[in-house]
Amino acid sequence: GWLGMFFGLITWLVYLLLTHKTIVFNYLHKLWERKLLFAGSIIIVLGVVTLGGILLFNKAVHPTHGSIFNSRASLWGPAITAFKQNPIFGQGQFTYGTAFLLEHSAPPSNVYVHSHGLYHNLLGEMGIVGFIAAVTFSIAYFRKFKNNFSQSKEKIYLVGILAYCVSFFIHSIFDSFNVEVALFWPLTILTGVAIAQPVATTKTSSSSRPWWVMILIGFTWFGIWTITPHYQGVALANQTQWQLAFEKFQAAVKRDPSNAVSHQQLALTAAVLAENGD
Repeated sequence: GWLGMFFGLITWLVYLLLTHKTIVFNYLHKLWERKLLFAGSIIIVLGVVTLGGILLFNKAVHPTHGSIFNSRASLWGPAITAFKQNPIFGQGQFTYGTAFLLEHSAPPSNVYVHSHGLYHNLLGEMGIVGFIAAVTFSIAYFRKFKNNFSQSKEKIYLVGILAYCVSFFIHSIFDSFNVEVALFWPLTILTGVAIAQPVATTKTSSSSRPWWVMILIGFTWFGIWTITPHYQGVALANQTQWQLAFEKFQAAVKRDPSNAVSHQQLALTAAVLAENGD
């Protein structure tokens, strides 16, 4: 997260330097003429860079995660194994959970459904073909973005979106936001806005309103209704209310029999109840 923010800020800095070169150079020239102020500015800049570097280093070796290079080793390993087994097409989308369980026992490990690394996840699940497709799409997207940027009268908003994308994809080295819906939606919306073509505003009559949106709302409600007992069960288990948690997981399994994680949680809760003599 800190690395993502850092590179997002660098994006802004580069843009400001490129678009205000004359102002920046004039300011530096005036500063150079006042040696004492120039020296003081250099000390302040070096101090900020040093403190920022120390902060990033401390975050990179955070004791709850390990170092930046090995903190994801146990999660990246299964993705690398999956890639080696089928490097051309990968194992298929959303198969990382299986790859993880082939190398880790759960329990005691938690079940992870993505590798906490977008690029590892992409290679493990979709192989070289998927990776090339993603790179090709990215190139096509940013060519379109560049064209829109050159014609836009509100470049500052597009720079904000670009900085957001940079932060997103740097952070995604250590996470898989592409399968975290609440984080993927903002990316999808903002990147879509950045390349959208302006259209003429037309008056919408009541007969042409997008009632089909109600179908999406219905599916969303159904999804929330389906998963709610599972989350309630997790909360009750965390409070050691095992009997109530067991009942909630039973309801979750009935509502969504295909949810393997609910079955696993139901079984674990039953094991705890058995251990306690129930």
